[in-house]
Amino acid sequence: MPKSILSLKRKYRGEWLAIKVTRRGKYQEPTEGELLHHARTHRALHRRLTDPDVYETYAGKLPTQAILY
Repeated sequence: MPKSILSLKRKYRGEWLAIKVTRRGKYQEPTEGELLHHARTHRALHRRLTDPDVYETYAGKLPTQAILY
């Protein structure tokens, strides 16, 4: 069931999210979607993804020492 991106970010604060986008806003920004995966690290999230049309985002202020890969 699609949920707002904002509500998903609130629920999974501090984690990386993989979201299948179901609705976009006026400027084509993702606004709603279905959560596919969530993980504490970007690497762990990225390993689970197989669909190139998945929106990846961090729910919170990006860590200053973030290592993406």
